[in-house]
Amino acid sequence: MNAILKAQMLATALTVYFSSSAGGSVLKPTLGSQKVDLTHIFGSENTSSAFGGATCLTVGTILSFAASKSNAGGSIWYGQNKTTQGYAKDTITGINNGNAFGC
Repeated sequence: MNAILKAQMLATALTVYFSSSAGGSVLKPTLGSQKVDLTHIFGSENTSSAFGGATCLTVGTILSFAASKSNAGGSIWYGQNKTTQGYAKDTITGINNGNAFGC
């Protein structure tokens, strides 16, 4: 699960970077500031428990929160709790696939 979560986070982080003024090009305008309803990932999945119970966060905050749950190098994530890792992965995959809805 760690490798999948890490790959999805990297894809989202790169898209956020290249959609900001710091990245210098626009793929998806201001992706980092777009809000995600954590209670409706892929339509009905509630992944809020992976993000401290928050129900609505920006993509940038989601990335920062998930990163704070990892050790350096990403070999331990969310205390190796597969359910919580899965919720984080599903949220970030939903963002990457356009299946995360605003709030």
